[in-house]
Amino acid sequence: VRLPKPTGSYLHRLQTFYKESNPYLRAQDQIRATTELARANNVPLRWFDDYIGVNLLICNPTKSDGWMHIAVAIPILESEWQPNFRIEKAQFQDSFDKIYKAFERMWEESSQPPAMQGDSATGNPPSSEEFVSMRDAAERLYREARSSGSSLARMAEEASGSGVTKGSPEDILNYMATYIVMTKKIAMHGKKAPSTAFDRIGDREISGSFFDEGATRLKDGFYDKSIYWTDLAIKADELKELIAEIHFKSGYEGN
Repeated sequence: VRLPKPTGSYLHRLQTFYKESNPYLRAQDQIRATTELARANNVPLRWFDDYIGVNLLICNPTKSDGWMHIAVAIPILESEWQPNFRIEKAQFQDSFDKIYKAFERMWEESSQPPAMQGDSATGNPPSSEEFVSMRDAAERLYREARSSGSSLARMAEEASGSGVTKGSPEDILNYMATYIVMTKKIAMHGKKAPSTAFDRIGDREISGSFFDEGATRLKDGFYDKSIYWTDLAIKADELKELIAEIHFKSGYEGN
């Protein structure tokens, strides 16, 4: 199995397009969940540097009855309209062989995914269902706030910038993460470099730090810029409660 890196820039750009039927909005979570499932079943899996916009399913490539299913993924277009086709090796051997050779090249240039949620030996969260990464939490909260007309989304856009211009996508995610942890006091877990232990980050450490790189890092704001936390995450249930609260308050704001 070859999947794009969930942190790839292409997938991140796809996430910025808000549309209820857009299948790419949860692509990053799907990649991580599929990676964990493959590992649990000893299925070889690698991550390519980024998403190439084409999905390949290849069966029996070395046999005469081999076939491949190719799906082209077009941004924003609903899943039912995405074009796809099938190539039988017996009918189109030259095309089949060339595409398979390209797949093998991509496999060689892909990398092993890093330790993920579920790998208790590295101190990561016990399951991907229990935790959600801070970046994903910030993006989801912003998306829900924007769709419900909450003033929180407008504040994130305007207050996260320089004061002259609105905030960039990374600035907005940093703002939303700050709101989640420092305003709403949601407990956050992470790894303090260079440790691999996944622990809750203390309130005093959080209060003296700031989010950076699109809510993927928490950095010390006072003393030593080499002090930082990675693999930031919050409980998925707490995010759900916060989203429900945003929708509830938006109903009053709209009246």
